[in-house]
Amino acid sequence: MVDNPVKGAVLTKDTLLVRPGEKYVVAFKADNTGRWVQHCHELHHAAGGMMQAIEYTDFKANYIPDPNSKFNKPE
Repeated sequence: MVDNPVKGAVLTKDTLLVRPGEKYVVAFKADNTGRWVQHCHELHHAAGGMMQAIEYTDFKANYIPDPNSKFNKPE
């Protein structure tokens, strides 16, 4: 159950502030194949598990991470 449903025009956002105890139902148009992550922008929250992956069925990634790269190192 949504406590405060959004009324009126469709709300388009790429960021949603979720306070402790709040819940949202999010609908999205799944038309951009790939691997996507929903996550908290506070890194200690993301490291604690406030994230989820969305991956399309039959998606095949063509990216292979370079373990010797100096870029994209996790915190």
